[in-house]
Amino acid sequence: MKVNIEKIKHLKKKFEEIFERLKFWEETATKREKFLLFMISIILPLFLFYQFYFINVQEKIKNLEEEINKLNLEIAKYEKIVKGKEDLEKKLEKRREFLAEIQTILPSEKEIPDLLKEIAQKGKKNGLEILVFQPGSEIQKDYYNIIPLNIEVKGKFEQIINFFNEVENMPRLVILDSAQLESKEGDPNLVVKSQIHTFKYTGVEVTKKK
Repeated sequence: MKVNIEKIKHLKKKFEEIFERLKFWEETATKREKFLLFMISIILPLFLFYQFYFINVQEKIKNLEEEINKLNLEIAKYEKIVKGKEDLEKKLEKRREFLAEIQTILPSEKEIPDLLKEIAQKGKKNGLEILVFQPGSEIQKDYYNIIPLNIEVKGKFEQIINFFNEVENMPRLVILDSAQLESKEGDPNLVVKSQIHTFKYTGVEVTKKK
């Protein structure tokens, strides 16, 4: 490879001239050139900082803010779902408690014969003479049936009052629906024709079924 010595010497001379000019530039440069150099020395780094760093950082911050907003919306959504679920669970628990209470006071179908037997025993226990003891046809309602019971008893007033009080205070729901008293002259006993209602839990919504 052939080296051009003359060309190298020429370049060396040019560099030396530029170096000499830079060496005495501050003394020979005009105010305008100095001002331009000063401005370039300030603006150029700022431009480079803005172009290659600040814009990228701002873009990243913007993306992060968008992600944070998305996450906040998702969190709010899930919190709402969880809260709704908690409210539903509370309502469901209250319904279960209410149902358990209802099932406690409303006898099931298999308990009805024992319940009627217990009512009859309470009449005898209070010294009453049971003249009529006849269950009627069931009346269907939503989730329960009404079971009417026609009872005709004979006895003293205190005995009759005690009997009805004991019946209405039974653990299972039994209520006195109607009562008619009859008395005969010279007879210390009263005859009471009454209808008692007890109830049977079915769990069937009759209205919806129809």
